[in-house]
Amino acid sequence: MLRWFDEEHGDRLLIVNLDHELPLTPPSEPLLAPTYGATWQLLWSSEDPRYGGHGVAMPVADDGLGEWRLPAQSAVLLVASQT
Repeated sequence: MLRWFDEEHGDRLLIVNLDHELPLTPPSEPLLAPTYGATWQLLWSSEDPRYGGHGVAMPVADDGLGEWRLPAQSAVLLVASQT
């Protein structure tokens, strides 16, 4: 997991899972929390069919406050979006 902050483009969160599907219930990692007043939006996924993947699904439920499911052997890039 890699998170960086960008005033121009918003907070970004890159998650790479090199193992089997990973459920995080509840996630206790502060880096997964969106900034106050924001939600996570999916910007890119290696599971996109353009790359031979099985389809793209948002890895987190309830705008970043719910259960996380990280697909096996995949990467996702999320961006914080103000609500």
